[in-house]
Amino acid sequence: MRDEDYAEYLISEALSDVAAIHEFRILYKESNHELHLFFEGDEDGLFYVPEIRRRAKGAEIHQYICGGKKNVIAARDFIDADDYDCICLYFIDRDFDDYLTTQANITHNTYITDGYSVENSLCVSENLEVAFQDLLKLKSNDLDYANIIEEVQKSLKSFHVACRSLIAWIIAAKEENLLPNLRNTTGLHKVVSIKADGSSEIKTEGFTYFKRQVLGDKPSPNFRTVMKWYRCLDLADHKLWMRGKYIYWFFPLAVVHLVTDLNIRRKASGRKKVKIPPSFRSGHLFECMGGRIVPPESFVRFLEVNL
Repeated sequence: MRDEDYAEYLISEALSDVAAIHEFRILYKESNHELHLFFEGDEDGLFYVPEIRRRAKGAEIHQYICGGKKNVIAARDFIDADDYDCICLYFIDRDFDDYLTTQANITHNTYITDGYSVENSLCVSENLEVAFQDLLKLKSNDLDYANIIEEVQKSLKSFHVACRSLIAWIIAAKEENLLPNLRNTTGLHKVVSIKADGSSEIKTEGFTYFKRQVLGDKPSPNFRTVMKWYRCLDLADHKLWMRGKYIYWFFPLAVVHLVTDLNIRRKASGRKKVKIPPSFRSGHLFECMGGRIVPPESFVRFLEVNL
């Protein structure tokens, strides 16, 4: 692409849309062993890069934060239109786009998450072993180990059930072009209540607060539309529809809630309390778990093809 064409492109697009492209053009070195990785947000690299480094064979790695899915795709389409002598890989979340038939075109060098987002690969029952054994240092032969794992699994399932109608409402609002502002609800601490046993519920006042946060004074989506989506959302497929930010918020909350109760019982019986690391307690799961879990098989296959 000619420099004048590039300059025209910069002028025609907002700065946030092209920042990654501009940075790439500055860092790119012809005939150099490089990997250029394009992510939606700051935390994605904490999940993806550890496994990439293991397979990079000494390649220099450059990471770019594009500021959203559309910007990753825009960067890909712009950069891949030219024949750069390097490996460029692009990483996007699935989001609700499969349901709404608005999914981005997936090329050989674009990785899309198996579930709604990268958080849905991190905050699942299969990774409780990592949380408890690696971080909370609770050994698998501890008398409470099996029970606490089961309790957290039940808590996660209850959260999926509680959120099913909420997610159906969100998708319905999107389908009806009501433009719900989900950035106002990264967590659901004023929406979902967690009971003593770890189960979840959404009360009327919680939903009212949620609706006001994401739609303001706009009307709710049609009830029939909501019910249509509710029937489509299979609980077994929760990874596909559970918004990543919500499960990322709830996963450590459930563990901390139930372990706190467990520690009361352990103290009463004269047993050592289970320590919860500050990083886990504060919800920094990408930092403390991202490089520890087994990477998704689809991600491994993607790297085998592209590296």
